[in-house]
Amino acid sequence: MSTQTNVQTNIETKKPSRATLISASLTGTTIEYFDFFAYATAAALVFNKVFFPSQDPIVGTILAFGGIAVGFIARPFGAALFGHFGDKIGRKSTLVVTLSIMGFGTFGIGMVPSYDQIGVWAPILLMLLRVLQGLALGGEWGGAVLITYEHAKQGEKGALTSFPSAGMPLGLSLSTVCFVAMAATMPSSAFEAWGWRVPFIIGVALVIVGLFIRTRIPESEEMIELKKDDAQPKVPIGTLFRTRTMSLVLCALAFVPCGFYFYAAYTFGMSYGKDSVGYSYDTLLMATLVFAVIYFVSILGAGAVSDKLGRKNTMYVGYGMTLLTPIPFFAMLGSGNGILLVLGFVLAGVANGVMYGPYAALLCESFEPRVRYTGISLGLTLGGVLGSAFSSMLFAQLFKSTGSWMPIALLVMGSAVVSAVAVAKLKHNPAPQTLDRPTR
Repeated sequence: MSTQTNVQTNIETKKPSRATLISASLTGTTIEYFDFFAYATAAALVFNKVFFPSQDPIVGTILAFGGIAVGFIARPFGAALFGHFGDKIGRKSTLVVTLSIMGFGTFGIGMVPSYDQIGVWAPILLMLLRVLQGLALGGEWGGAVLITYEHAKQGEKGALTSFPSAGMPLGLSLSTVCFVAMAATMPSSAFEAWGWRVPFIIGVALVIVGLFIRTRIPESEEMIELKKDDAQPKVPIGTLFRTRTMSLVLCALAFVPCGFYFYAAYTFGMSYGKDSVGYSYDTLLMATLVFAVIYFVSILGAGAVSDKLGRKNTMYVGYGMTLLTPIPFFAMLGSGNGILLVLGFVLAGVANGVMYGPYAALLCESFEPRVRYTGISLGLTLGGVLGSAFSSMLFAQLFKSTGSWMPIALLVMGSAVVSAVAVAKLKHNPAPQTLDRPTR
């Protein structure tokens, strides 16, 4: 019996290779964000016609962007729900569940009939499926980051935890490639009728691949130790709010310009470029693909740099870039010149990536292991509500009211100042996690 127990413990605590750790964390979040951004792209391009055809085009776009808000509002509830199970039961099993739920929601969106077919039930079903996606993603990113952080060696935690974050632009790139292919190979009428559905259906196949990879990563040693010592809190979210409320608030504020700038460039930028400047679908989709690639590289680079310069110092550079680049970005976007359009998206991609790359490690170092899943998941998702949930709708309304992108640029710039102050006040402990454990 003793030999069997020792063998099982060795299997459970065996460290995964760096390649396995990267592939398991990056693949899962890439699939999750592929699904999530497929909706955002379709919302910017066709959902106002498919699900809200009776509205003025701008109003229809605002309503379509409302699905983004619904998904973000659901995320904190998913963070609390899956954070509870991730801190109580385990990181690995929770991540398998979140990916499965995301796949179901994505396939459902691809199959929802249009407004012309089932009337008001079409947008209702669309919003319900967005809730499922939001719940799943609320627990996905935090778990992927956490299991990576807890397996990573000291000195490379920033580099490795940037990979789950890099799943965001990689998922965006894949979904954009799908939409580029659909838009380039069929007329606009066919794209609006059924072509936009293809990326959602493809997402299901990606989920199966992701589940296979994710089941191969072991549980983290920190979680195994907590379970062995029976050190998990009965209600992780209650313990979190008693001991780390201020850290949670500051972590949420630290994310706000990441969301503002991303959606100013991605969803509003696409809508503005199409409706007001006159770029074609293909041109805009290619520009956002460049944005996603630059964003991906910048996240990984900033995460690695943060292991040398520190999380805060690296994020200050990103906030500084966000203070300086929104006005040039919008000026280039509004120029009508394709080359300047791409350069503008390069600026936005670098600024976003440098802010977001160290963010995952910063959060992990702000919460002790027994509430870390709940803490980092809520930190990101609450920041997402503040900086992302309503930003697309807000930007569209600001532009409709003023006829100018300047208020949007100023809002993004102001958020960078607020977040820099929040990060400066955030106290985090980069010491080994064993020092973080609660005394009994």
